[in-house]
Amino acid sequence: KYGSGGSRWDFPGQNSGREEAAAVRTGRGEDYVYVMLQHMKNHVWREVWPAMPAAGSVEAKQYWRLATHHVMSLFDGGGGGMKRAAELAGRAAGQAAAHASAAMGKSAAQQRKASEKASKKASKQTVEELRAVD
Repeated sequence: KYGSGGSRWDFPGQNSGREEAAAVRTGRGEDYVYVMLQHMKNHVWREVWPAMPAAGSVEAKQYWRLATHHVMSLFDGGGGGMKRAAELAGRAAGQAAAHASAAMGKSAAQQRKASEKASKKASKQTVEELRAVD
């Protein structure tokens, strides 16, 4: 489905079947950080730290549980993570939308709906902006 990022260099001919624009993925998926951490744990870390406790041992499980918790707390909202920032932006946008709806004399249900819509939009936009900075 997706063209190779190196298509332009692999098939430089004009009549090539690979002449379509290379597909470039931006941003991260929901579980990107966790998947990369697991990849590091299973494939990279042993090379970096040969003295690491044996895989499957109590010490290794304890170490990786703490490391995973720390990294995911940074991403998920512990140390100013993306999701926490998005949540705060969404809450502020929701409150502003509710106040604007109230000022226009709308019902409580309409205010709530406007608040939820604005909150969801602001949260999504914030996450996309933060992921694009990557």
